[in-house]
Amino acid sequence: MRGVVIAAALLLALPLGLAARRTLAGMGVDRPYDVRYLPDPKSLRFLSPGLQLTIANSYWLSTVQYIGERRPRERGMEKLFPLADLVTTLDPRHGYAYQTAGIVLSGEGRLEESDRILRAGIERGPGWWSYPLYLAFNAFFYRGDTEAAAFWAERAARTPGASTNLAGLAMTMKVRSGSPDDAVRLLLELREAAGDETTAAALAEQLKLAVLQRDFARLDAAVARYREERGRPPRALEELVQAGLLPALPEEPYGGRYYLDVSGVVHSSARDQRFKPQEPPRDPATNLPVGVKRPPAPPPLAPSPSP
Repeated sequence: MRGVVIAAALLLALPLGLAARRTLAGMGVDRPYDVRYLPDPKSLRFLSPGLQLTIANSYWLSTVQYIGERRPRERGMEKLFPLADLVTTLDPRHGYAYQTAGIVLSGEGRLEESDRILRAGIERGPGWWSYPLYLAFNAFFYRGDTEAAAFWAERAARTPGASTNLAGLAMTMKVRSGSPDDAVRLLLELREAAGDETTAAALAEQLKLAVLQRDFARLDAAVARYREERGRPPRALEELVQAGLLPALPEEPYGGRYYLDVSGVVHSSARDQRFKPQEPPRDPATNLPVGVKRPPAPPPLAPSPSP
């Protein structure tokens, strides 16, 4: 028993040398808040819950200092995921550890590690909607994967306490990934499950926009098929019904009507809003679309000649 206590005390002392680290920083030593040693979290599970929580809190302080160092890019962030994994294994309800590490790792281009810690937050954390939201962000913004983004955005929207804005995000991702019918289904289910009139009204407005996008997709498909079969676009949408391509024209959700312009493109007279096509994925290191290089910095200006 004495050996266990001594081992636990040594483990606890490792990340607590804050005064010594500040002294090193003042002396000009590089990487003053680097982490020299990280124990395997599984090896600490034999400790009492209270001691595990104490060690987790201590390493969380080290994690914050590790992230906040002035020159983290020079040092790299290879120890951030192990730190967050250690903290959250010993204290699975430490919500901010999952979230902070997930965001920082994403911004550093360590997407796989970001996904892993955010998924761990979903599996064992306090049930925050922010974890699937940031997974949706990683999928869409960095990878250009709207299908995965739609999955995680829907997961976020269905999490208790989530803002209705997340339902709108999920709807947008579903439409952009080619699933407008799923977007309508999601909004219908969320509206029916709404616990108050204000939330239900907000979801009803989003449902209108989802129906608009679904109708545009259905009408576009019917117009394309008509053009393929007849060799020309229809002169009016009613011809789609006459040709048997639609059972009836859909009712525009904002009280307007659908119509064709002279080039055969479908519009709405009330709210002619279509979601933009999917953008290319971005490189986390440059925040530019993949394959696009940042332009070189302009050369410094020559000094002005002396008068």
